[in-house]
Amino acid sequence: MEVITIEKEAFQRLLKKLDSIEEGLEELRNPVSRMQAEWVDTYDVMKILKVSRRTVTQYVSEGKLKCSRVKNKNYFKLDEISRFLEAGS
Repeated sequence: MEVITIEKEAFQRLLKKLDSIEEGLEELRNPVSRMQAEWVDTYDVMKILKVSRRTVTQYVSEGKLKCSRVKNKNYFKLDEISRFLEAGS
């Protein structure tokens, strides 16, 4: 086994980069993490959940997803979608 020695500053930069990568990966795992208070339409919900429009409509009619209707269009709070994902659909 080979031992490598690096300067303290280089090690600190490396740790900082690893933290940044970890934060980026966490964002990718949870697509709604930084937009908790925003609203999205059905199309966005379809993309986030990777389901069809019919499935989103079914989730709403079964009470699994809550939405607000404005001018014949459904809007969903992102924190509601996050709750839905955490509950396991």
